[in-house]
Amino acid sequence: MKIGDSINDTSNAIKPIRLKSLDIFRGFGVILVIISHGSHYWCNDVYSIPFYIFNSLIPLGAPLFMLLIGISMIFMVDTMKINGKSDNEIRNLIIKRGLFLIGFGYFYNFIAEALIFLIAPYYIYPPNSALYIIYANSSFWDWLTLFGIFHILGLCLLVSYFLYKTPIKIRIVAAINVLIITIIITYLPLFFGGIPFHTFQPDWHYVPTAHPITIILDILFYGQYPIFPWIFYAIVGTIVGETLLEHMKKNEPQMFINKYWKKLTILLTSGLICLIFIFIPGFFPETTLYVLFITAALILLYMLVFRYIEINHKESKKLDYILGMLGRFSLSIYFLTGLLMVDLFLIIGVLIQIPLLGTMPFWLVVPLDVLFILLFILLTNAWAKNDFKYSLNWFERKITR
Repeated sequence: MKIGDSINDTSNAIKPIRLKSLDIFRGFGVILVIISHGSHYWCNDVYSIPFYIFNSLIPLGAPLFMLLIGISMIFMVDTMKINGKSDNEIRNLIIKRGLFLIGFGYFYNFIAEALIFLIAPYYIYPPNSALYIIYANSSFWDWLTLFGIFHILGLCLLVSYFLYKTPIKIRIVAAINVLIITIIITYLPLFFGGIPFHTFQPDWHYVPTAHPITIILDILFYGQYPIFPWIFYAIVGTIVGETLLEHMKKNEPQMFINKYWKKLTILLTSGLICLIFIFIPGFFPETTLYVLFITAALILLYMLVFRYIEINHKESKKLDYILGMLGRFSLSIYFLTGLLMVDLFLIIGVLIQIPLLGTMPFWLVVPLDVLFILLFILLTNAWAKNDFKYSLNWFERKITR
């Protein structure tokens, strides 16, 4: 059956559209997250060319999830409407899911950040190491109030839903305004003799601070995942999702690609050229230019996956299954990567009195990354047989019903 046949068939006219390519693309993002934890936290040779090339590809991971929040929300709302859910029921479910993610973010902070800070005190690390610098200048409460990945995912879901009610043109204006505000905030320190926010500084380390003003500033534009510019990805995701859904319902999926691939390619190429000559890509999106570059790269990459899976129907059953399962299990893996690939190594380092984070050569980090990818694939496959019972995704469904 070709795409759109079920739409033209009156007996299936009200069936919701589910795209396998979204789960597969999310699974690809999970692999990027696993790799990012390895290279960013384990490697000691951060100034080497291999690390530079490797680490420059990793920032696709977190923005990919933000983009998918917007895209998936559009399809989720459409599915719930087809299944007879009222607007109030849909709104309540979205709000519950968003608040669940934000609330879980603080639980994650307690387990994976604040407690680890107490277990692994700063003085066991070399004085010139990143962990010594970060831990020596922070406290338990600083890590507990950290605005992290789960918080911004929940916030992106909430903002995406309420913007979804507005026309696409309004969302485009909102996205542009996010970038404009980001530019203003980024270069504001120049007027006070400082350096722009979000610029790559090899010896700079983010240290959270549990002060009300600092917390607000971190949430808005200075923390690990600030609203400006990270909300941009989710807003663009709603535009991509609505456009994609429209073309799917019209039985013209190829038009989704034909309309935008040239513009996105120009944006990608321009951004890449400027990035090469202007600054070094780091772990987080530092500038508006970088945000545009990453956005274009992600959408083009998804178009390739969409064409391969949904249009050409070229499938590799094992690969599709693996990536699809990783995608469905993404929240739990995001949680477990922090526990197993960072906190576990911290604790082992404390027990053997040898720091493990930030001490490994690049040639050792790569096989360890592969090992953890295989570990999570096996874990996901085993958990899938039990319908992911007691996973983070399972708890989310139970709590937000």
